[in-house]
Amino acid sequence: MNDMFSEANRAASMIRDMYEAFRRFGFSHDEAFALLLTVLSNGLRG
Repeated sequence: MNDMFSEANRAASMIRDMYEAFRRFGFSHDEAFALLLTVLSNGLRG
């Protein structure tokens, strides 16, 4: 069970880091969120 929480925490941290990187590159909140969703959905596809 701890492994599952630790894996989820690691994934959440990576997602947060990607979002913050998009914000640092100058994207607005909405743009960064849309880019994050695009990256995540493309990653799931292949």
